[in-house]
Amino acid sequence: MKPVRIKYYGLIWMTKQTYLILLAAFGGIACGALLIAYLADRLPPLGWPWVRKPLVEGYGFMPFFINNFYFIILVCLVAQTIDTLMVLHKFAQKEAEQRAQFEALRPEGLAAAPVPTHAEGIRPVPGVQPDRRASGDPHP
Repeated sequence: MKPVRIKYYGLIWMTKQTYLILLAAFGGIACGALLIAYLADRLPPLGWPWVRKPLVEGYGFMPFFINNFYFIILVCLVAQTIDTLMVLHKFAQKEAEQRAQFEALRPEGLAAAPVPTHAEGIRPVPGVQPDRRASGDPHP
């Protein structure tokens, strides 16, 4: 069966494997950026949400961003988790639809294709005789 593709945000066609690879890659980049910022001592100090002591005085985007940095990170993590769960659910739906269509196309009374065992999957090369050993000697 072909891998299932969905249109992510209505823009990009991607498979489940592509989605998971991109999710891991960008998650690694984000964690790496936070680690570099932490090691360079560029992150705002961690404060408790119930203590309203502004780190940066003033109005505008930057004071708001710095004062609410960890809350913004938390909101982004929750949003990404919801997005990931919804996309994986969509992949599961499409895979179930594909399996149902595949099963509907199979003729009635026909069982699923047998899976060959390891021994059945190995065929001798034509024109080459298999190596014959003496029955009493288990080692070559």
